[in-house]
Amino acid sequence: VYFLVNEEFMQHSGLVQPNSSFTFCVTTEQQGIRLDQYIRAQFPSYSRNFLTQLLHGGLITLNSRYTPKASTIVKQSDTVTVTFPSARIV
Repeated sequence: VYFLVNEEFMQHSGLVQPNSSFTFCVTTEQQGIRLDQYIRAQFPSYSRNFLTQLLHGGLITLNSRYTPKASTIVKQSDTVTVTFPSARIV
């Protein structure tokens, strides 16, 4: 999985930097939803398809474990880590 980016676009779009990693702790209000929905809520600027590619590519972990199922239900205090891939400048 790679970002295809134009550097100028990235600077003004609010997208995250390639090779960035983010870790979130699921709150009481967020528990009980699907992992893919949780991730989408954290990164609304990205398409569901792109985030699914990250999940299937092993770039999203739940409690430090690779979880390929988008339908996994997150629980309170679960830790979700999302790592964005390297960029390919176009």
